[in-house]
Amino acid sequence: MTVLDFVGLFLIVGLAALWLLDHWSKQGRIEGLLETVASAHALYSAEVGRSGEAAKRRDEYALQVDELTAHLAAVPEKPPVYTPEEIKNFEENRCVHCGGSHAIACPRIKSIRFRADGATPVSVEFWADWPQDRVTYLEDILPPVEEPVSGG
Repeated sequence: MTVLDFVGLFLIVGLAALWLLDHWSKQGRIEGLLETVASAHALYSAEVGRSGEAAKRRDEYALQVDELTAHLAAVPEKPPVYTPEEIKNFEENRCVHCGGSHAIACPRIKSIRFRADGATPVSVEFWADWPQDRVTYLEDILPPVEEPVSGG
């Protein structure tokens, strides 16, 4: 139950109580007001009990999420392993404009004009600043090469 729900409930109960108080006072039935107040108190107590349970469950879930997050942070991330065929395919299909691989058109190219054959470019214009994070380079996917330590 949100704060707005609680305020709305409070206003509705309050307005109903005022109307009933006015109505019953004209009829001389004040004991009906006491019943209404008792009903409103019971409803409020039930809502507070439910929201207390929800808060307790929310805190338990938050603790579980924190534990899982800590567990996942402790697991070392393994770099992907590429087969020699995949590496060879990557080298053969490198973009001639940026030297990497990308899923869509080269992000380095601003515009390109082709000859009438549609295959040979006449001119290529490059962006001065381009999103290099959209390009994968072979050096990024290969495991680091460990330099041999020379004993001396």
